[in-house]
Amino acid sequence: MLENRDHELGRDGRGLHELADETHQAAERREVRVQWLLDDEDGDRVIAQRIATLNPMRQNVHVWLYACPPTSTRPSNPGWQVRVLDHETGRPLGQPLPILPDPARFLRPSESVMGIMSSISLGLGAHTSGAAAHEPIRLATGLDLTRLPDRWFGMSLFQTMIWTHGDGEGGDPNDPAFTDDKQQALREWVRRGGHLVIVLPAFGEPWTGSPLADLMPVGSDQMRRVEDLPPVSLGVTMGAERAPVAMTVFDPPPGRGVSVIEKDRRGRPIVVARRFGFGNVTLIGVDLADRNLVRMGLPNGKWTIWHEVFNWRAPAFTQAEVEAQIKRNEMLRPEARHNGAKAIGADWLPGIIDMTGTATPALLLAILIFIVYWLVAGPGVFGGLRAKGWHRHTWVAFVAVVVGFAAVTWAGAVLLRKGQLTVAHFSVLDIDGNTGAVHSRGWMSIFTPQFGTAEVALDPDHPDAPNTLASPGIVSQLDAGRFPDQQAYTIDAGEPNAAPVPVRATAKRFIYDYAGRLDDDRAGLGEAWTGPQGQIDIVNAFPDGELTHQLPGPLHDVVVIFCPGDAKTPWVWFHRGQWAPGDPLKIEQPSQAMRLVVPRSVYPQKRDFANDGYLGQLIDFKTGMAGIAQQMQPSSGLRRDAKQQIEMLSFFDALPPPNFRDTGSGLGMGNTHTYHRLFGRDLDLTPHTRGKRLILLGYLPGSHLPAPLTVEGQTPEKITEGSWTAVRWIYDLD
Repeated sequence: MLENRDHELGRDGRGLHELADETHQAAERREVRVQWLLDDEDGDRVIAQRIATLNPMRQNVHVWLYACPPTSTRPSNPGWQVRVLDHETGRPLGQPLPILPDPARFLRPSESVMGIMSSISLGLGAHTSGAAAHEPIRLATGLDLTRLPDRWFGMSLFQTMIWTHGDGEGGDPNDPAFTDDKQQALREWVRRGGHLVIVLPAFGEPWTGSPLADLMPVGSDQMRRVEDLPPVSLGVTMGAERAPVAMTVFDPPPGRGVSVIEKDRRGRPIVVARRFGFGNVTLIGVDLADRNLVRMGLPNGKWTIWHEVFNWRAPAFTQAEVEAQIKRNEMLRPEARHNGAKAIGADWLPGIIDMTGTATPALLLAILIFIVYWLVAGPGVFGGLRAKGWHRHTWVAFVAVVVGFAAVTWAGAVLLRKGQLTVAHFSVLDIDGNTGAVHSRGWMSIFTPQFGTAEVALDPDHPDAPNTLASPGIVSQLDAGRFPDQQAYTIDAGEPNAAPVPVRATAKRFIYDYAGRLDDDRAGLGEAWTGPQGQIDIVNAFPDGELTHQLPGPLHDVVVIFCPGDAKTPWVWFHRGQWAPGDPLKIEQPSQAMRLVVPRSVYPQKRDFANDGYLGQLIDFKTGMAGIAQQMQPSSGLRRDAKQQIEMLSFFDALPPPNFRDTGSGLGMGNTHTYHRLFGRDLDLTPHTRGKRLILLGYLPGSHLPAPLTVEGQTPEKITEGSWTAVRWIYDLD
């Protein structure tokens, strides 16, 4: 018996999983293929399968299936099925099970989602409406460590997951049910950019003795249990200041790595964070799931401990406060403002990777040949022969014309098939300046000059690496074009880094996610990518030193972000022009710099975003041009709005809030400057800005793909001129 147990959907084809239960009541052990059937962006049938072993009379064999449905999926009728086949014979075992997901569980394009390993909201409920923010937040409560997916991409829906242990919820990291594969999945999710927030219980902290102890910012010997008044950042409730609570305060070690995010009333650290790979782990020493705090309504208020943890700039309002402000005409209704939001990437991303011209010459040639054939074989032959009195030879001439045009058509098809394997891409490459490791994500089209199937593989030298490759489309297109000849192909749902995909001598779009190295020699890597290297010290409270790089080309329009650490506001300055490979880039205290964002506690109805720091000027590009006109004019030929929006995506959570009080904007289509993300939710570097580090952001136009990829064993050599890579270098300072 097959039973569907769970499903969840992310936007851009990321983070969708199915948990199927298979009950086996036979007397023999059997291997089966558990398959999820769905379509990709082109209408071809994807068979996402995993091999499972059914033991005699064992109940509830859980099988996680992962896939990336197209962005055009209609929640009401996705056309999905799950089925089970005998692995040896391929014979179906029972009837396929149709999947009809609850449309309420599908996220709108404008929504963020946060996972909480608790049944309570931990004071985050006031953020769900997005009344003053760019995007509303969906809270996925009730998660548990022991029920997490067994692959990191099953958690890629979440930018952030929060663990608590209130009333025994959340799961224990030492529980045997929190198996090795789930531990590795969580570790890999953090390493690729996830933000794990651990709310420590008042007593019995389980993490520092767990298999994931190496993720922790501090060890057990750097924690102290105290009782004191609640921190000011928890908010105020009648009588709360007189009620002491049990807390954990931290004594972080000096040196590189650990940042103090928040302190208690006595100046003792109660929130610390550490970078792990390209993600972050944050420890909160106040048990926000404690019944006493929940009973007192803490945390609460417009500015809470969560603003410090996530570096949010938008105040939080309860629903009652929102309605009251709308009634007083002090706030635009959030739904209207979000409906009029500008979608990041919608204007430029499809144009970068679409290769609409790949099929155009063939189609034009076919149409031209058909027209000429019709004219020659019809009125041309008949009229010419009739004029000469040879009309009795019409059929002979007609056959000759057919044979001739068949030869021309065949020759044209052969010539077209000799086209070159071509890639068009937009990629974001993150480089760990301390270790040299990279994390590369990209959106690409691959033109394969053949018909049939072609094996597309990401990092073929390491087939067991947890990288991902899929074809869900780029932006939501409910009427996306599909091929009439649907073909099926199978992917390994547990290791979706390669697949034999149908090809039709035209372009097919993919998204990829790769983590590993790019500075070595491996199959599928067009060129080596060696990031910036050098010695950076702190002199007069600013970084000082020189860097050189050996990237495949010059970096353009470099933005330098210096994060002083301990949650202090970063500084931003610019390196105009190009930074060529091998040339030194001097890093020193700049003569001119601006704040990344200017913290504010009050946002009036009339806003001047130019006063909100660099991110404010990015939001209101017209206003900000006076301050950053030269910096925002790309020297690399990139579209200015693309550069602007990539930098907004890089620090999205730290963006100043939109003009949520601009009630004169009608339906939100005016100047509220509200943005939401169609893609790239995992590109946010905001958690990294809380620590002491240096971040460089630059652009490499016309670059090879910053990932090892092969098509039928061949490395793509031809890259379209419009392809480019955003390079982000992250370096922890002492």
